Amino acid sequence: MRTLIWLLIFITGVAQAAPPGELLRKALGQIESGRNDLARSYLDPLVLDPRLTGTQRSHAYFYRGHAFFLDELWVSALQDYNRALEFDRANTTAQAAIAHMYARGLGVPHDPELAFQLFLKAARGDHPASKSYVGYALLTGRGVERDVPKARFWLSEAADAGDIDALLQLARSHRAPFAEEPDPERAATLYRDAITKGSADAQVALGYMQLNGELGEIDGNAALERFRAAAVSGSAAAQTALGYAHLTGRGVAQDYLISRQWYERAAEQRHPAAVLGLGHLYQNGLGVPTDHPKARELYVLAAQLGDVSAQLRAAALVLNDGGTPANVRAALEWYLSAAEQGAAEGHNGAAWVMSTSRHAELRDGDRAVREAERAVAIASSAMTLDTLAAAHAERGEFHRAVEMQREAIAALPEESALSAELQEHLETYLREQPWRE
Repeated sequence: MRTLIWLLIFITGVAQAAPPGELLRKALGQIESGRNDLARSYLDPLVLDPRLTGTQRSHAYFYRGHAFFLDELWVSALQDYNRALEFDRANTTAQAAIAHMYARGLGVPHDPELAFQLFLKAARGDHPASKSYVGYALLTGRGVERDVPKARFWLSEAADAGDIDALLQLARSHRAPFAEEPDPERAATLYRDAITKGSADAQVALGYMQLNGELGEIDGNAALERFRAAAVSGSAAAQTALGYAHLTGRGVAQDYLISRQWYERAAEQRHPAAVLGLGHLYQNGLGVPTDHPKARELYVLAAQLGDVSAQLRAAALVLNDGGTPANVRAALEWYLSAAEQGAAEGHNGAAWVMSTSRHAELRDGDRAVREAERAVAIASSAMTLDTLAAAHAERGEFHRAVEMQREAIAALPEESALSAELQEHLETYLREQPWRE
């Protein structure tokens, strides 16, 4: 999603009205060829050209900022994007570019909430890629509270403008867990529309619906046909799906060697779930020699690529290395990364660390309560309620902590192995003490 959004931002920017002249044409040609330093050499005099209108100068600054961005010169990129807005406040491409930097923490603090507001401003200015991002954020709770009806509005706007990824997200909004009342037929119709427009990812998504029985009876053969067709065309998502199918024997013969081959093909495209799957094979010696260091390396890479399961696993790995401040901080960062993608486990893990860590510099009762409340809202359970109780205790709200802890204990199944642990937490709060790991 992130990569597609940025590509669309660039494409939209290129398509907008630009200042005339040979310098600009040469600069854009150099950017397309990957020679960004040469592009900037053409743009340096252009941004100062007194003949340009304010709108033209704004676009020239944007292109130079983009050339800086592509070379990962974040500070210079941000300066030029802001200069672009000084000359034209309606330059939605520059607005979206700044939003993208805050969304990813590139040269600026990572701030999903601010990113959402900036993307929303650009979306209201009719910037297509920003409409797609706003819809995605509202659907997944990225920097804003989830709101599926509003998400569908923005995704429909972007899809109507030809954004295939927005069309896929719109279909996703009609499936569990996003839809309160899932409408699989509507989702399937939208996926089929995307397939007619050339989307291999829509083939994969529709295949999973058939494999999971969302459209009635499970149809594994039809699902695998879709996966194979998309995989042959180069879809990393489809290759990953086939890797998983052969790993589990779901609909095909279980074959770890074939599983590894499909995972490797997808991993070459840096598909996060494929990298995670390879890590699982190496960790458990399935079709390859057991290699725990290799598995760990792959898990961390998958986490860096944005896979939520890998981020949660990476957090567990560093905590297993010991509760040093550096390890706990690293785990907290992985939990927060997963939380940004709407994972209840990410919100819950982050809240637990910020509530119970023995390292005072990592504790933050106010934020812990917010993260824990989000976890409970997504998936109320004994564990998320236990964390919310710990967060209130960290904030000194022991009456509320006791109340939440009793709810957590009541939510446990009978004869749960966690009963004694949660009871110990309750007794600690009754003594008006916070819990410490």
